Amino acid sequence: MITVIGATGHVGGNLARTLLDNGQDVRAIGRNPHALAALSARGADTHSFDLTDTPRLADTLVGSETVFAMVPSDPFTEHYDAHQQILGESICSAIASSGVPTVVALSSLGADREDAPGVIGSLHRQEQRLRAIHGVRVMALRPVSFFENLLAAVDQIMEDGNHVDSILPDLPIPMIAAADVADAAATAFADAGWNGFSTRDLLGERDLSYIEATRILGGALGFEGATYTPLPDDAMAAALIASGMSGEYARQYVAMTRAFNSGELTDPVPRTPANSTPTTFEAFAASLVAAGQPS
Repeated sequence: MITVIGATGHVGGNLARTLLDNGQDVRAIGRNPHALAALSARGADTHSFDLTDTPRLADTLVGSETVFAMVPSDPFTEHYDAHQQILGESICSAIASSGVPTVVALSSLGADREDAPGVIGSLHRQEQRLRAIHGVRVMALRPVSFFENLLAAVDQIMEDGNHVDSILPDLPIPMIAAADVADAAATAFADAGWNGFSTRDLLGERDLSYIEATRILGGALGFEGATYTPLPDDAMAAALIASGMSGEYARQYVAMTRAFNSGELTDPVPRTPANSTPTTFEAFAASLVAAGQPS
């Protein structure tokens, strides 16, 4: 039995479906009833509840050989860090008391740093909690930004042909498909060759700039003239807040993009065959069109 926390998200959903395709017994924990129903129809044992309910989470984990552990991010909560801490502590307490022997955790590039910037800081602290659990082997996957984070750009391009963010326009940065992160998790489940606390960086297929990413998205969506406009940090934070996100999350988001812009996140991790993954951004953009241009 493999339990997937966050089984209705981009990574967890891909992982749960892959495991089911492979005939694996899957216990799926998630927030989206529709997505859970689809997994249940495919044979998953599904559960939906608040992850801060530590006793219930621990009971649900009992009997699992492996757990995929991720801390759901809520950019709309006013106290982002405090909420991440509550969820992270609950997940770690449940793992510790359930007897689960193996955990594959979703983290982020840069989470090794004590001064991890912005939203990555909460993932650094979660790694430290996981590292402290006695008798459990943990693999922390450290991907870069997901292709799926650019779904907001799809909405922007379809509305007025322009994508805005606070990433420098011509800076090539690594990005990755959530499906490739899920595949890395499935590989880690099946690999008996690691112990203790291990990590794996995941940099995606190649580095590309937001200008290039916007051009590829626009072309796939039928907007050949799609443009990318970089915003100053304060303007980007204001845009996020105007969309309903909390001020704390907005500040942490732009702190993260500053770290990408400076190279401090990516320069220490050179690209290698081991940390590169197969899915191209072009394939991701084409998949959006095939799925009906989701927002």
